[in-house]
Amino acid sequence: MIRHVFFLRHFQTENNLHNRLNGRSLSIPISEGKPLNCSTPIDAILCSSALRCRQTIDYFLPQNNTAQVIYTEELLERNLGRMEGQLRDKMIQQYPNLFKNAKFILYSTPPDGETYDEFQHRALKFWQKCNLTFDGNILVCSHNQMLKMLYFIIKAEAINADSWGKKTFPYGKIVKIK
Repeated sequence: MIRHVFFLRHFQTENNLHNRLNGRSLSIPISEGKPLNCSTPIDAILCSSALRCRQTIDYFLPQNNTAQVIYTEELLERNLGRMEGQLRDKMIQQYPNLFKNAKFILYSTPPDGETYDEFQHRALKFWQKCNLTFDGNILVCSHNQMLKMLYFIIKAEAINADSWGKKTFPYGKIVKIK
């Protein structure tokens, strides 16, 4: 049985710093990192297979004894299709109906990207598998939208545009969820 859940959003990338949309991109590196520590022993780490998440976990491992690290595509960020790697401002101009207050509208589907239902289903399936597989304390290293989706699933809270817009996870910080 899972006792505690911690979330870790990857460190910032050059894309983050320059307001580009990362999406599912696998090979974007972090711009810089620092050692990470958790005062609670972690029994398993579940990490997105994207380079920025793998590099972030590399800053965690030397300071923490962890039984296992599992890298998985299930934790990749939402597929933003043609918007991936593009400047946010340019995408707002090109697809104004997909944004509100400069933020992507959760229930919208990016051109050639992942629908809300596909994204939610992927996160739900991942969490169900975790509950059947892991015991103890887990750390999930992923991306802001995926962590937000998992947060609402774990907390069994309804998702709406307001609650989604207010929730965000800081870069490179371990946050206790449960």
